[in-house]
Amino acid sequence: MQGFQSEAGVGVRGEVDGKKIEVGRSSGIDPGAGHGAVSAELARQIVQQRQAGRTVILVTVDGVPAGMLAAGDAIKKSTPEAIAQLHAEGIRIVMLTGDNERSAEAVAHELGIDTTVAELLPQQKGQWIHKLRAEGRIVAMAGDGINDAPALALAHVGIAMGTGTDIAIESAGITLVSGDLRGIARARTLSRATMRNIRQNLFFAFAYNSLGVPIAAGVLYPFFRMAAKSDTGQRGDDVQFGVRHRERAAPAPPAVVTNLILACPISRFLTAPLFPDFAKGGYSSFSS
Repeated sequence: MQGFQSEAGVGVRGEVDGKKIEVGRSSGIDPGAGHGAVSAELARQIVQQRQAGRTVILVTVDGVPAGMLAAGDAIKKSTPEAIAQLHAEGIRIVMLTGDNERSAEAVAHELGIDTTVAELLPQQKGQWIHKLRAEGRIVAMAGDGINDAPALALAHVGIAMGTGTDIAIESAGITLVSGDLRGIARARTLSRATMRNIRQNLFFAFAYNSLGVPIAAGVLYPFFRMAAKSDTGQRGDDVQFGVRHRERAAPAPPAVVTNLILACPISRFLTAPLFPDFAKGGYSSFSS
């Protein structure tokens, strides 16, 4: 073959034994390029294959349609369930495909897809992602082919199939190893659970610090000091043994305060003026 050329999303062309051969989508061939009329039998087969949800690939020789190939992917058994799960969560599903419109509509009707846009080139898929994002929508794109890579990179969340091409996997943020679309619904459930756990952790951390830091800083210490002084005054009258008066050490902080102080160096620094003996290491253990 000589003069081989390939156009993404359209087809290939070249020259074999002096004849120009083109193989590509029937919708991608330029009608003004001198192609001859399709025979009635070939036209009938093209319509039949498109109605069956297959993509028709037209073969021309010197601009005259000589045959066709029909290609299609079998719908996985898990796909209807996956689409039903996403619909149940209020997700709008849009199918962007390079296939013929009639073939795309047949598949969309079978699966219950909301919107179908057919006969798109790779760059046009990316344009649709831009359009959806411009409408303020959160867009997740799932794909497995080379032609899907630009759209996967432009979506908020790119989801590639583990059974797809390497470039699609590299362009996506999530890879479904088995290619099961039900993994999208599971990923949404997992992400919501993760965010719920994060919010709970932030709430309890804020509540703990809001209560613990003031206590560790000694906000309750004046109350304990007053109680200690009252108790000391009552016992002072009963102790008259002629012992030389000596400076009484500052009372030890309560056990709950001690635990908080020991757990945080900043708390020890903040409470040093309130517990001078504790700051000097004067206490080794406390009891409430």
